[in-house]
Amino acid sequence: MEAKAGTLGAVALRRWRRDARLTRPAASAKLGISDRMLAYYESGVRAVPRAILLAVKALAAGLDVAEPEPMTRERWVTVVRDVMDYGTGVPVVGRMLRERDRRRLEDFLTFIRRGPDPALALTDPALFMSPRSATTRAQVSGIAQYRMRAAMEPDRAEKPGGRT
Repeated sequence: MEAKAGTLGAVALRRWRRDARLTRPAASAKLGISDRMLAYYESGVRAVPRAILLAVKALAAGLDVAEPEPMTRERWVTVVRDVMDYGTGVPVVGRMLRERDRRRLEDFLTFIRRGPDPALALTDPALFMSPRSATTRAQVSGIAQYRMRAAMEPDRAEKPGGRT
């Protein structure tokens, strides 16, 4: 007898939905998939993608994806300028750290991690290549692994009673 394509994932998905007491429409909305795809996954007709299983684990652990704050045009222009400057060797990250500009650094790191929108490559390949090469340079240098918490903590010398 042949096993269905996604038996283990289907069991985990059904268990999560049952434990969370979610209807199929509510569960599919949380996962960002259609009701029909959720039914396919739960029945084992289709294998459950790894991304869906990870999302289920995160939701089961109490993590929920908050809607990100939409980026204003001003912030978008700033992050693109910062990425382009970084690509030419300007020490933009050091400047953001000195100024303790958390939002700007978060925007910069998010852009570096995700890269420019691939749709831009179809509409304007030349414009796409400049931020893409700067993003690649930043990823190779390890900036994408940077942690915000450590970057924004005051120096020990600045803390009352801190050691120098």
